[in-house]
Amino acid sequence: MMGELQALARGTKRYQPIPAFPEVERDLALIVDEAIEIADVEKTMRDAEQKNLLKQVTWFDTFRGEALGKGKKALAFHLVFRAEERTLASEEVDGAMEAIRAALTKHLQAAFR
Repeated sequence: MMGELQALARGTKRYQPIPAFPEVERDLALIVDEAIEIADVEKTMRDAEQKNLLKQVTWFDTFRGEALGKGKKALAFHLVFRAEERTLASEEVDGAMEAIRAALTKHLQAAFR
């Protein structure tokens, strides 16, 4: 076991520079059919955002309950947007969020909380 740990310690370290421009964070909560996978929701979000501003999608909650309806679940995601070469305007992030909502509605029949 000690040899394995030493081998890992000798591995190449990779660093990424700290981004020069700030991130914009948003949360999104939606209601979808129980059969829809989290990976499908994330893929739909990433495919919808065409300007490469969406840097991170993190699922953080699932809720199931009678209030949602039979066969439904609520999912919550944390989204991080950033441009590499400039500070984002609120309108750009709002537009990206609208494109994401529209794609989720169209492809996954999502409703929003």
